[in-house]
Amino acid sequence: MSEFTHNDYKTASTNQIVHTAGISKGLLFHYFTNKKELYLYLYDYCAEVILNDFFGEIDYKQKDILLRFRQMLLIKFQLMNKYPLIFNFLIRANTEESPEVKIELDNRNQTILQESYQKMFTDADVS
Repeated sequence: MSEFTHNDYKTASTNQIVHTAGISKGLLFHYFTNKKELYLYLYDYCAEVILNDFFGEIDYKQKDILLRFRQMLLIKFQLMNKYPLIFNFLIRANTEESPEVKIELDNRNQTILQESYQKMFTDADVS
């Protein structure tokens, strides 16, 4: 994750990844067919961690949409402090331009946004 946080997808080095992880390149590619599969796995993992924590902390009893937005913003700040590497990776991934992963990231983001908006506005008073 650290390698993809400091470099874009194209320039991230699997050699550096295995060196940092202290594993062989063969072991890395035993679990992940290629760099793209590793990258998308990490993206899915990071998104799942953040979304589970985020939606697990929201008080859905709070019906006022403005107070709920405030609550969500505070939760986001807490998660940024709790998971700085994950947030940095997700920020880098959301600006990724490499055609190898961009379309798949865009599709994942669309799905996440649609599902998240539904959850965020559940039983909210928007009047």
